[in-house]
Amino acid sequence: MNYRLFELVNGHAGRVDGIDDVMEFAAQYLIYVVFAVAAVLGAVALRRGRLRPVIALGAALAVAFLGLSLSRTSMAR
Repeated sequence: MNYRLFELVNGHAGRVDGIDDVMEFAAQYLIYVVFAVAAVLGAVALRRGRLRPVIALGAALAVAFLGLSLSRTSMAR
């Protein structure tokens, strides 16, 4: 079952130029859209006086950054 799902998702990789281009674009630039949306939602929450969601978002980003930094450090060895 897992292999079938893998093949379903990745079976056309490298074969369909249009899909490859869309996926490459998403992999490179979609993160900026995600951060922009998070910033707007954080600003709206702050404007409404809701500090807890903004703190939770900041904590999640800090944990993600720390995890990425640790994984890169361990991979460099």
